[in-house]
Amino acid sequence: MARRSLTFTRRTIRLFTRIGLLVALIAWPVVWATSHYLFVARTAALERMRSEGVVVDAVPITLGGALGWQKRDYTYDVAYRFTDAQNRTVTGRDSVTVSPNSSARAVFEALRDPVNPSGLRSDARVPVMYLPADPAVNGLKLRYDIARVPEGSWGFMAGFASAIVLAGLVIGAGTLMEKRFRPD
Repeated sequence: MARRSLTFTRRTIRLFTRIGLLVALIAWPVVWATSHYLFVARTAALERMRSEGVVVDAVPITLGGALGWQKRDYTYDVAYRFTDAQNRTVTGRDSVTVSPNSSARAVFEALRDPVNPSGLRSDARVPVMYLPADPAVNGLKLRYDIARVPEGSWGFMAGFASAIVLAGLVIGAGTLMEKRFRPD
């Protein structure tokens, strides 16, 4: 079975360029629609928690923390237990990222036992928000206090930039190939 080599003619170069442009033009609305959906869903969930959420002091079960790879943030993973208004015990887990020099980091570090740094103080409490209609929807209060851009918009910007770069590469490669293989 002989392999057929790929030959570049004006026709194949134009076809390559048009298919690449079509893919880039189709990808952009898909990326935009997906990121917009994520933005709306996350913003609605955040606003629902801010408006309907109830704040309680939860007992931390475990507390883990790690410095970010660029040493500009610190992420805490907290497992906690609380009792809702109907006296149901709910266990939850959440993580929050804070600045290494922030007061929030000092609050989380104060939860640790001074004698045994891997353990937690017996009187340690963390503020947690939950929805009264569904206590399984809960999280650290700090997460809902932070005003930030939902992650979907960053995804859109990255996807849009990727589509632009892809379109530029396809147009550039097609143009260079067409000029290179142009008969004199």
